Amino acid sequence: MNGIVYPYGSSHLINEKTIEALLANKVDKIEIPISDGAIKATTLIQLSGGIDSAFILWWWLVNNPDEYCVVNHINIIHFENRSKKELEAVDRILRWLDSQGLKNYFYLENTFDYGNIPSVVYDVEVCGFVSGIILSNSRWDSINKVIFPIYGHETKREKIRRRVMKLTSKRKVECIYPLVGLKKTDVMKLMPYELLKLCWYCRVPINDESCGNCHTCKQVNDGQSEVIDEHLKNYLKQF
Repeated sequence: MNGIVYPYGSSHLINEKTIEALLANKVDKIEIPISDGAIKATTLIQLSGGIDSAFILWWWLVNNPDEYCVVNHINIIHFENRSKKELEAVDRILRWLDSQGLKNYFYLENTFDYGNIPSVVYDVEVCGFVSGIILSNSRWDSINKVIFPIYGHETKREKIRRRVMKLTSKRKVECIYPLVGLKKTDVMKLMPYELLKLCWYCRVPINDESCGNCHTCKQVNDGQSEVIDEHLKNYLKQF
């Protein structure tokens, strides 16, 4: 049984010949036996390409160098029309993490398309469903915790996400919310500025540009000057 492996993270575990082909851009992705190496993962993190999930992934990789996690990106296609920009951000983020030597992860990608269904559920419900599918796969039965890049863990949306995930996976895992008690500006200050600049945050882009009016655009714009000042201070401390 084979699975598609993208040129991120654990792709460094494949043979040198295939790595050369990837580096030469001769192939975009390759097939590799799932059992190859049989390295176990302990954690599942879903990466949207946004600031919060990028921070969580970077934070986990830095603090757990001897473990592997599964990183999952879902191309969610619906009326908000941001899947292209998010996928581009995911590519930038993962390539940057790899350049920092943070490769202890397996990357899984899938697509959920609403088609012409006029109404939608919360995105986190789709995320819960896909998380459950991953957790139900015997290849990832070693995963015992899921980390969520969400600020409120007892909201209606999060309760639904956890119920959907549990129902789909048919097992219990630890649900961790490291951002509870923080604000987006706090997260922007805590993450490397290089990484921050690679993220996408607009909910409803217009002509592939940030709209400037959605709640995430406003959050980022409101904290931008404060974040720049903080990173400038940290930079000057080196001298």
